[in-house]
Amino acid sequence: MNLLQQQLEARLATVQAAAPVLEGRLLLADLPPQTQAVPTADLLDPTRLRPMLEMTAAHFHVTDLRVAATVVNRAYSAATLIGTLVALAVGGVALDASLSNTQLVLRDGFPHGLLIQRLESATIYQPRFGPALPPGVAHAPDLAALHRAFYATAIDQHLAPHMAALRQVARLGSAVMWGNVGTICNGVYQAMQRFPPLAQAAHEDRGLIFGPTGPSLAGPGPLARTMRSVSVEAPGHPEQFAVRTTCCVLYKLPTRSYCLDCPKLAPEERMARQHQLDAAAHE
Repeated sequence: MNLLQQQLEARLATVQAAAPVLEGRLLLADLPPQTQAVPTADLLDPTRLRPMLEMTAAHFHVTDLRVAATVVNRAYSAATLIGTLVALAVGGVALDASLSNTQLVLRDGFPHGLLIQRLESATIYQPRFGPALPPGVAHAPDLAALHRAFYATAIDQHLAPHMAALRQVARLGSAVMWGNVGTICNGVYQAMQRFPPLAQAAHEDRGLIFGPTGPSLAGPGPLARTMRSVSVEAPGHPEQFAVRTTCCVLYKLPTRSYCLDCPKLAPEERMARQHQLDAAAHE
């Protein structure tokens, strides 16, 4: 185990102790025994992707393949992003999450996490990682450069081709899929901002990922317009909510209604549901 793997796994374990949802989301270099995984590039093949969509449609009792596709897209995006976004914040490490360097970790045949096969192609931001830097690893001079490295592999070289494949097989719109990515990123940042050791890093990272210029030097990124802040009047003071600009269509599942961040949800219902979640979290 090299220095990068040792330090990053130790920091991730600290976060996982406070947020069990991270369990199994990011594996570094080695696949544990009995863990099911497939090369992520394999799922660009329609003959491999379509059976996953059909299995999902059957499981959720839907006939519209686009609904199954948004379920898979959200799960796939979560599997790709939850661990890698936390690695950015907790260690200043932009892992190489490109299709050629990853395997998709499955649970019950469904996307759950990501295996990063080679760590030497990561990029490190020293103020977050610490003074002892692993040899042979690229160093980012600032946070913007760190996020460009992350964006290049996790987004441009991974999620964008995945979405193109879903679009080909299921005709699911790009705006819906980018909105799903925005939902996942927003949820990860909200969770990290509630964890004091990561709150500042999460705030900085969120501004870069959702910022109007995007992490790329080429202009606005596809996440810039996926979420907006909505104010809902409440006794004493207005409450702020992050709301999607597109609906994910999960409400078409037999057991689902509108999501908390859905643009179709009435403001008063959004606030009531948030209060219910807050109350349940403190029980």
